[in-house]
Amino acid sequence: MSKRQLALITGASSGIGREFAVRLARNGYDIVAVARRRELLESLASELQSFGAQTLVVVADLGTRVGVQSAIVAASNVDFLILNAGITRAARVGTTSSDEISELNTLLATGVIEICEAVVQVPKWLWINSDDVVNAALKGLRKNKSVVVPGIVYRLARPFLGSGFAQSIWRRTTSRKKLSTN
Repeated sequence: MSKRQLALITGASSGIGREFAVRLARNGYDIVAVARRRELLESLASELQSFGAQTLVVVADLGTRVGVQSAIVAASNVDFLILNAGITRAARVGTTSSDEISELNTLLATGVIEICEAVVQVPKWLWINSDDVVNAALKGLRKNKSVVVPGIVYRLARPFLGSGFAQSIWRRTTSRKKLSTN
């Protein structure tokens, strides 16, 4: 890959993931595109060349452990993660097999966590202490105010977290874990 920043995008073959790939390539990123459908990934890679982006195609089913491990290996040097892979499964309650539930869980939850855990190392001091959350909620309740802690924390933090200043702090305080190539 080139000296451009590198973004890994799961679910890159269509929809939101594909749009992220196009926009990031247009804005100077090389792309690691992860999805199940090779032909769509190769079509995307061809399109991204027009923006000067190099694209590594990784065909992987992120509903499987092997697929998740493929994404982790491909993510070893990325600057930006977009973990977007997913499916919508409509079924009557009680009709989904345990294998399907396990696959959905890997795709939508545990696989995402495993990729994050393998790639991003977040300093412990960035996490909110549970005592602080409870104390803030109780303080609001004593004043007869409605308290929805996660929502208020998010609404207050969102403008700051999107700022260039917060992003530069994030880049300086987080580090990428070194992955073994075994």
